[in-house]
Amino acid sequence: MMPGRDGRRGIIRADVDDREWAYWAHAPGDVAEALRVSPAAGLSSEEVAERLARHGFNEVVTGAVRTAWQVLAGQFRGVLTWMLVAAAVLSAAFGQWSEAVAVLVVLVINGAAGFLTELRAVRSVEALRRLGTSRASVRRDGVTSSVEARLLVPGDVLLIEAGDVVPADARLLSGWRLSVDESALTGESLPVEKAPQPVPTDTVLAERSSALFKGTAVLRGNAEAIVVATGMLTELGRVASLVASAAPERTPLERRLDALGGRLLWVALVAAVAVAGYGLARGGEPFAMVQTAIALAVATVPEGLPVIATLTLARGAKRMADRNALVNRLSAVETLGATNVILTDKTGTLTQNRMTVTAWRLPGAAHDDEERPRSAGKVAVGTDPLDRALCVAVLCGTASLAPRGDGVDVGDPMEVALLRWARDLGVEGEQVRALLPEAARLPFDADSRVMATFHRTPEGGLLLVKGAPGVVLPACSALAGPAGGSSRLDAEGRRSWLERNRAMAAEGLRVLALADRAGPWSPDEPLAGLTLVGLIGLADPPREAAIGAVKDSLRAGIRVVMVTGDQPITALSIAKAVGLARTDDVVTGADLAAAAEAGEGPDRVVATDVLARVSPEQKLRLVELHQRSGAVVAMIGDGVNDAPALKRADIGVAMGQRGTDVAREAADMVLKDDDFATVVVAVEEGRAIFRNIRAAVV
Repeated sequence: MMPGRDGRRGIIRADVDDREWAYWAHAPGDVAEALRVSPAAGLSSEEVAERLARHGFNEVVTGAVRTAWQVLAGQFRGVLTWMLVAAAVLSAAFGQWSEAVAVLVVLVINGAAGFLTELRAVRSVEALRRLGTSRASVRRDGVTSSVEARLLVPGDVLLIEAGDVVPADARLLSGWRLSVDESALTGESLPVEKAPQPVPTDTVLAERSSALFKGTAVLRGNAEAIVVATGMLTELGRVASLVASAAPERTPLERRLDALGGRLLWVALVAAVAVAGYGLARGGEPFAMVQTAIALAVATVPEGLPVIATLTLARGAKRMADRNALVNRLSAVETLGATNVILTDKTGTLTQNRMTVTAWRLPGAAHDDEERPRSAGKVAVGTDPLDRALCVAVLCGTASLAPRGDGVDVGDPMEVALLRWARDLGVEGEQVRALLPEAARLPFDADSRVMATFHRTPEGGLLLVKGAPGVVLPACSALAGPAGGSSRLDAEGRRSWLERNRAMAAEGLRVLALADRAGPWSPDEPLAGLTLVGLIGLADPPREAAIGAVKDSLRAGIRVVMVTGDQPITALSIAKAVGLARTDDVVTGADLAAAAEAGEGPDRVVATDVLARVSPEQKLRLVELHQRSGAVVAMIGDGVNDAPALKRADIGVAMGQRGTDVAREAADMVLKDDDFATVVVAVEEGRAIFRNIRAAVV
C-alpha cells in the first residue's frame, strides 16, 4: 500500500515509521503525489514550517560525547574497587585511620591513572571528528535556495551535483550521469550509478538505483530528488538506532577481575565469620571479636591489584598510542590479547579503497599488474593495441589527475584509475588531450552503459568508446592489430572475448571494453563498426600491510573473517588475495535471512570465512553468534554500516582517517593510520598485558 493515498496513512505523519513503503519501486510522479508536493515549485514556506514541527530536525543522534565526569566515574566500577571502598569505610569506622588512608591513597592513584589515560584518548578521538554544518540546495516557493541540511523536511525538492553529500534519504526525479559512493553505508566498494527508473520492491539496499541515502557522497553528475525521510527515519538514522540499541560488551578483563573480586569477597566473609565465631566460642569479648573479624576481612582485600592492573593497562595504552592506536577504555587494551576471532570489513580495511587497473587483455597479449610493460612515454595514435587502449583511457572520460604529488584527483573513480594506469605507463592525459581536443561526446548513461567521445584529427576524426563489454563487443566488427592494422571480428571472435570478460569478472574485477573507429561521427549516430582494442580489469586491490597482518594473525591462532556489503565474487577474490579464505564458500545476507526463516542452526555461518552482501543488522547478529560460540570477538570497520557491530563486539576497532563519525564513536579503539597491521601489534601488546596481570594476581 502506498502512503499518502488515503490521507490517513503515510510518511507525512510524525508518529509513523512506515518502513513498508518501497518508494524506490514507484514512479517519481507517484512519490511526489504521495508527499503532496509539486517538483516544479517545491514546498511552500508554510508547509515547510508545519512539516518541520511535525518531523523535527533532520539530525541523526549517534550518542553523547563522554564527559570528564563520566570518564572519572568509569574508573570506580567493579567488585574489587567497591571492596576497597568498603574496606576504607570500615577501617575508618573502627578508628583504623592508617589503614583507611592507605586504602584511599590506593583508590586515588588507581582512579587518577585510569582517568588521565582514558581522558587523553577520548579527547584525541573527538579531535578526529569532522566539524561543520552542511547545507543543501532546495527548491521552495518556486525558488532555488541554500538551506541548512538540518532544516530539510519530507517533500523538499533537492538539487544535487558532484561533490555534494546527500543530506537526506530521497527519491530521484531526474538525473544526468549520476554516480554515488555508498561504501560508508552499504559496504559496496564501487560507485553506484543512479537513474530515476523504479526498481523492484524487494531490491536490496545496495542496489536501489532510484534512491539516494543520507550521508553518501555524489561523485559525478547532477540530479533532482524529492526527500522521503529525514533524521532518524533515514537509513543512516536506522543504523544509528541499531548502535544505540546494541549494548556494549564488558571486556574479558573486567569480567575476570569481577569474578576474582567476587571469590575474594566470599573468602573474606567466610574467614571473618569463622574467626568471630571461634573467638566468641572461646569466650572473647563480642566487640573485640567483631572488630578483629572486620580487620581480617579488610586485610584480605588485595589493595595493590587494581593499581597494578590500571598502571599496566595505562602503560600499554601509551605504547599503543605511540603506534597510532587510540584506546577509549583501558580494559580494551587487554581485550585484544584475549581475542581469537576478528571480524573485519573489506572496503578500505583490507583494501586500499581506491580503484586500480590490475589486468588488461589486448589482442595477442594479456598483462597483469605485476608484469606491466613500460610505454615509450607518449601515445602514438592509431599504432599498436596498447597505445590505442591508452588513447581511449585518457580521452574517453571527464576525470582529471592532480599534478604529481599535489592536490586531489577529480572525477569518477574508474576514470581516475584509467588515468593513473596511463600515467604509470608514461602517458599524461592532459598532453594527449592537447593533441586531440574533444569535438563531441556521448555521455555515460546507466541504461546504455557506454560512453563515447569524438576527436578531430588531420585524417578526419577519431571515435573512442568505453563501456560494458556486453554492450561494446556487439558493436565491434574488427580487432586491433599491430602497426595500426586490424582484422575481422566475427561472431565466434566476439564470443571468445565475452568469455575473457567472464573470466576476468570471476576474479572479482570490474571489466571495461575499449574500442575506436576512424572517420566522421556525430552523437546522433549509433555506435557500430567499431574496432576492439582490449579489455581493462579494475579492482580495489588489497593493502600490502593487510596481507602480512592476516598471516601474523593466523600464526597467532586468531581467525580472521571478512564481513562486507560488497558482491560475493569480489569479496572472495580479496579474501583469497589476503590469505584468509580457507574455502570457496561464501555466505550472503540472503542466505542468512533464509536460514533464520527456516530455523537452521548457526554452524555454517560461524564456520564461514567470507560473508558478503551483509546488512548492518546481520553484522550485529554475526558478532552475537560468534560470542555465543565462546569466541572473544574484535570487529574492525570504518563505515556507518559497521557501527552497530563495532559497539556490540568485545572490542570495536574503527579507522581514524577514513572512518565515519558514527563508527569512531561506537568503537573502543581508533587506528590513526588506518592500518590493519596495527591491530596485530595491539594483539601482541594485549597478550603481554594479560600475562603481567595474571602474574600479579598469582
